[in-house]
Amino acid sequence: MNPPDSGRTVLHVSPHPDDESIGAPCTLVALRDAGWRVINLAVSLGRPEQAERRRAELDAALGVAGLEGRTMPVPARISRGDDLGRAEQAITRWLEETVAETDADLVIGPHPEDGHHGHEVVGRAIRASLRTVSAARLAADRPAPVWWMWSIWRELSEPTLVVGCTDEQLEVAEKMLRAHEGENLRNDYLAMHRPQRRVNAVRGAELVFGFGTEGLPVESAELLTEVAWAGYAWLRGPARIHGDPDESDREWEPFRLTAPEWTPGAKPDGWGAGHHRRPFLGSRAPWSGQPRPVHVWPTGLSLHRPFRSTARRLLGGGPS
Repeated sequence: MNPPDSGRTVLHVSPHPDDESIGAPCTLVALRDAGWRVINLAVSLGRPEQAERRRAELDAALGVAGLEGRTMPVPARISRGDDLGRAEQAITRWLEETVAETDADLVIGPHPEDGHHGHEVVGRAIRASLRTVSAARLAADRPAPVWWMWSIWRELSEPTLVVGCTDEQLEVAEKMLRAHEGENLRNDYLAMHRPQRRVNAVRGAELVFGFGTEGLPVESAELLTEVAWAGYAWLRGPARIHGDPDESDREWEPFRLTAPEWTPGAKPDGWGAGHHRRPFLGSRAPWSGQPRPVHVWPTGLSLHRPFRSTARRLLGGGPS
């Protein structure tokens, strides 16, 4: 792994207290271990009558991992039956301000089609806010922030990134989840913590790198989809393992995301449809010596220089 870089900031956007401990907690701990400043942004505190308990549980979970935390000044109401359109607008404004204020390099949060209504509101807000922030940075010839998406309640569409979980990271993530005592009494989320990440390590080899790929060199993993706004389209990063020693030598050449823009409540065509699987064309999987899929993108696709700079910073100059 490349040396730590304490000058980088990652924001994790958590729809509810406990999502930071379920969505991609090992990824947050891994980035912390690599020297990143990790800030969890709590969008809501659950139902009003639960807010005090859930705030205390969230503080305890972040304390276990040594992560910073912020809560939306007026916590969003994202339960079924709330005004989700109004909530999305408020979350978008807060995220725009926070990403700009922290100068974040990376944002982690739910996929806009996670399957949970509240998570989808937050995913759309991340998408809208990053377009605005990215446009401003690109106009100033600065690299745009990158977005790593997770999904809890629905199959993650087109995962591109495997983050291996060490035993120590799994233990910290489990302690984080245990801090949410009330939610674990309601539903036993702890029961899926380790098994889910073990399954990810098995399925991730073929979901990320193509069917027929040999198994990954990790026993537990989290899967994410890596994208960024390049000023004219959402682009998806190449299939890779977080911390792969050869990453700094590889040019990041992402796909164009084919999904159109959509408005809240609309069902997008293409995004998450799963019909852009990577072709199995040759190359080599570095951990196994087996063939590795080659990414094919539209002819004539031109990447903005600031976006390529973002890729080099994230992949070549520190933990990626």
